[in-house]
This record gives sequence, structure tokens and C-alpha cells, in this order.
Amino acid sequence: MTANNHLNVEIELNSEERARWTEPFMELALRAIRKVHHDHLLWSINQNIDLDTDFSRINMGNGIELADERLVCAAISQELISSRHSTGVYFESSKTKGSENARRYYKLEREVKVPGGKQSIDLISQRMDPADPNGDIYKKSLIEAKRGRKRKARYDGKEAKPGNYQYNAVAIDIFKLIDNRMGFKVNNENPNMYVLVWDAVSYSETEKTAYTFLKEVKEKLITIDSARTSDEGHDRKIGKITLLMRDVKWLPLSWIDPEKDSELLNLNVQSALWLMLVEIKT
Repeated sequence: MTANNHLNVEIELNSEERARWTEPFMELALRAIRKVHHDHLLWSINQNIDLDTDFSRINMGNGIELADERLVCAAISQELISSRHSTGVYFESSKTKGSENARRYYKLEREVKVPGGKQSIDLISQRMDPADPNGDIYKKSLIEAKRGRKRKARYDGKEAKPGNYQYNAVAIDIFKLIDNRMGFKVNNENPNMYVLVWDAVSYSETEKTAYTFLKEVKEKLITIDSARTSDEGHDRKIGKITLLMRDVKWLPLSWIDPEKDSELLNLNVQSALWLMLVEIKT
């Protein structure tokens, strides 16, 4: 589907092209979100562990559902800073200077202001040379982070109340990346652009998976682009946007344990979180 300005938006699920840094990044991001979920649980609100004999409720609280983007970005940053997986323990083939393997090191910055602008980018990942940590020789990766839905806490012990899906907000973030990418050029190369989106879902037909969420974002991109004008400083040369799903991870949040004498692997997962990394190509 295209709008009057002929913008074409496509979704790609797989690609032979590899982005090596995304593999450890997603694993560490999921680990960070797991910690946020447990640290953010509302233990003291109608869920008194000392008095409650039903300890199965320990895994039923709202955690990541109530955490905002800045908290999650902070947790991801701390995870990468403390993890050896972001400081050169994994290798790739290299033909430079006769070396068979080359280590890769990365740095991650938060809330980076757009050069000459008022907006900021949530996360920027960049490969670095350990011999010159302040050097700026590798292409940057700009990342905007967003919850799939905002939720409101309920103080009666019930599940947090979900709001509307943030399709429009994610689409706006995508255009934000496109409009500001020129300010982050390195060696005349445009940066890579990504959106990181997550949502906690229960097992029902009305919930959105990562893929169905992205399809809705696609439609919002077309709608928003039709209203953008060149005199607002937007890049009007965009004819096509490709949403490349780099990775999707799942994390169980609540479940019902099988009976102790059960011989079947019948763990009953009640809710889970999906974490999606989408690369934006124009």
C-alpha cells in the first residue's frame, strides 16, 4: 500500500546479511529486562509475601509492564557495561594484517543529543578501537526504544491496566531516526537505524505478537508520511522504508507450575514478553 506521496513500506523477516553486534546486544537486553521485571515488582501492594501462604503469586506481579523506556535503557546500558560479551570475547573472521581472527569491542551511549537539534537518541551503539577508545572510525547504530503499550498500576492486587498500542509513537520514532541520521555520519557513512520494542502479552487471541505489531506500525508510517511537508525540514526524498526484523526474543513472565509428581513437561505459561529489534532501511 502506498500513500499519495508514493511511500512504500515493506517488512522483511529474514536476511542473509548479518549484523554481528545485534546478537550479544539482544541477549544482554533480554537479561536486563529480566532484572527490571523482578526489581520492579509491586511486592508491597496487596501482595504481602510474609502473610500470603500462596507463594505461587511471587511470579504473578507486574514488573516490566510498569517500567518506562528510560529505566529499561538504563538497565541495558548497565548490563552492557558490566558484561564481558560487549568487550571483545567474541570473534569474527578478519583478513587484515594476516590476522585470522579479530576481536570486536563496543561502546553504548544513552540520551545522545542530535547535533544542532533539540531531540535526543535513546541509545547509540558503536564499535570502538581499544587502542583509541575516543576514536570515531566505525559506523554508529542509532536505537530508539519504546514500550508496545503503556500501563497503569492498579492497587487492588489486579493486573496493571493496559493502554492503547503505541503504533503511532513507534512510527514517529522511525521518522525521527531518518530525519536526524545525517548528524551522526562517520567517515561519510550514514548510521544504521533501529527501533527496540517490547510488550508483555497474555495468551489470548486479542494480544499482538511482534509481527502483528510491526504490521500496524507499517500502516502508521504511510499515514504519517502523507502529512509530512518539506518545509518542516523533513527528508522528502524517501520513497521506500524497509522494516527488517533482526531478532525477536521471548521471556516467560508468569506461569503455573506442574504437579510435583508430573511426568509431563506441562508448564502452563500465562504471560510472556516479546522483545523485537527492527532495522530501518531507506
